[in-house]
Amino acid sequence: MMAGIAIMWLILVGMLMINAWQSRDVMYAEREARLTSAVNMVKSLVQSYQGRVERGELTESAARQQAFAEIRELRFDGGDNYVYVINGHLQIMAHPKRPYGQDVSGVTDPAGRLLFQNLVNEGRMHGQGFTEYRSNFARGSESQPRVKAFVSRYEPWDIYLASGVFMGDVNATVLDNLMKSGLVVLLAGALLTAMFWWGMQRVLRRLGGEPDYATEVVRQIAEGDLTVPVALRERDQDSLLANIKSMRDALAASVRVIQATSQSVDQGAGEIASGNQELSSRTEQQAAALEETSSSMEQMTASVRQSADSTDQARQLAQQARDTSREGQQAIDDAVRSMESITQGSTRIADIVSLIDSIAFQTNLLALNASVEAARAGEEGRGFAVVAGEVRQLANRSATAAHDIKTLIDISGQQVGEGAQRVQTASERMNDVDRRIQRMNDLLGEIAAGAREQSSGIEQINQAVSQMDQSTQHNAALVEQTAAAAGELEGRAQELREVTRRFRVEPQH
Repeated sequence: MMAGIAIMWLILVGMLMINAWQSRDVMYAEREARLTSAVNMVKSLVQSYQGRVERGELTESAARQQAFAEIRELRFDGGDNYVYVINGHLQIMAHPKRPYGQDVSGVTDPAGRLLFQNLVNEGRMHGQGFTEYRSNFARGSESQPRVKAFVSRYEPWDIYLASGVFMGDVNATVLDNLMKSGLVVLLAGALLTAMFWWGMQRVLRRLGGEPDYATEVVRQIAEGDLTVPVALRERDQDSLLANIKSMRDALAASVRVIQATSQSVDQGAGEIASGNQELSSRTEQQAAALEETSSSMEQMTASVRQSADSTDQARQLAQQARDTSREGQQAIDDAVRSMESITQGSTRIADIVSLIDSIAFQTNLLALNASVEAARAGEEGRGFAVVAGEVRQLANRSATAAHDIKTLIDISGQQVGEGAQRVQTASERMNDVDRRIQRMNDLLGEIAAGAREQSSGIEQINQAVSQMDQSTQHNAALVEQTAAAAGELEGRAQELREVTRRFRVEPQH
């Protein structure tokens, strides 16, 4: 506390001294600026007269007299300071207190320095500049006040414009300001000291004890000892140590909960990891089964597709059989028509044979009559009787042949009728076969359509199984990731448990 107060006072004093030094520098710079401004103003006046000379308004002699006369009357800083002029021969050209033309080459200051000679030398060497000397006249409390002069050379007239100001009063002014500022700093320092003392006392009350004791308590808590005792003042509930004690109790309760929770999380993570491992194994088995199912479904799809192709081929064969049956039906119809034509021809032949039989019968009658007539004729009709007998025999043979032909024709007609009836029956059966082939063709078409629908459905099922297989594999990957996450969670829980072990929440006996 005392060190802090001492540092505060050092800072205040240092600021006071720095401020005084800066004020002194500012006053010096300000006075130098006034000097420079006054000399430059007079130099501008001289230049204006030189301009009138150049314009022919004045002669150089008149211009010099008027300019020097005007300069003698000029004052600045309230009339105390002035600008004077000397030439290169160290003679006064304009000075409010020295006569015109006075030789000042031997004028010295109390220290023996050539006062005006130094001014001329500075002007010749640099054109303009500052010089310092001691005044021969007392000013205030100073018997030999310090003067700072500024000189500027005007080369066309070979003159030197100079002016000086007393600098001793700067230190007096700075000292006066320093005294006033010191009084203000003293009052401010006393007030700040009181406030600092009161603040430190309040901090100690807010701390609740010595800082070293509070530091030791915090260090032990930071090392994990949550059983460290905290000694408090009577009825102390708002100090830092009281809050540290509350923090210790709350942290101990939180660590207990964290330890219990980390143990539960560790057990739960182990169970989750075990369950995920088993689930991963089952998922892999399910994925393998789905893969086998997908392969079987592909084989089934190929079989159904092959069955559909075979059904299409069978349908094509049935269509060809139907076409062949129609051709056979057409041939049978042609055969029936041929049988009808044969039946009609046999009927016609039977009619012709009947006519032949009638002709043979009549021929036999005529031959018999001829024989009778030949017998009546006797010897004369014997040859005719022989011819009649031959004709009769021929007629009998013709009748016999016609009878045999008729019998054969009847048998053939009966057989042709039976053949026509059988052909008709075959035609009806062929029509029945055609209808059955058509029905079989329709059934094969329905079977082929059903096989295609089954093939499409099986393909959809195969796609669904493939999607299920992919989903199962994805689920297996997710399960593996979950198992890895559960393992990592278990490791994190163990790390958390290891971290919380460093906290001691129960007192050791």
